[in-house]
Amino acid sequence: FSLSEFNQKTNKSITTTELKRTIKALMSKTIEINISSNNWKIFNWFSYFEFKQGVITCRFDKELKPYLLEIKKRFVVSDLRMLLAMKSSYSKRVYLLLKEYAKIGKRTFEVEHLQEIFKVPKSFKVYSEFKKKVLKRAEVDINKFTDLEIKLSERKRGRKVVEITYTIRKNQTDLKSFISIIREMYV
Repeated sequence: FSLSEFNQKTNKSITTTELKRTIKALMSKTIEINISSNNWKIFNWFSYFEFKQGVITCRFDKELKPYLLEIKKRFVVSDLRMLLAMKSSYSKRVYLLLKEYAKIGKRTFEVEHLQEIFKVPKSFKVYSEFKKKVLKRAEVDINKFTDLEIKLSERKRGRKVVEITYTIRKNQTDLKSFISIIREMYV
């Protein structure tokens, strides 16, 4: 794909320098696939990028092929513009986890399992920090920028919060309001 197509799809104007920095960051991202407790694999998403005469060429790692083909069974359709509007990577990940269950209207997570999924730093292992920096931030971002409206509720065992449940509904904010918010952010 071309850089101009990328800029058009994302409604941004990324320079070649920014593109190179982004690609380097992508090349350092890994994906871990747990097959069982003693059996796992770690991959880089991409094995190759090239930028030549305004055209970007990339290749997913060949070893990912069976896993990428399996994704067809478990995919989530989302508008990229909604994801780009959110600054927090945790907000984006929470959104995708909840988007899967939008038709069901509810999704429950064990707090420790969610912290493990997100691979949060040690400072976020304390629930109050995790709630403030990840869960509440995601709730605000998702309600403001996406097609979902969510509400977080907690379940405690004693004084410890052990489980959280998101109630998921269609966001009632009209499209014009949403577009104006996005335009404010990306002039």
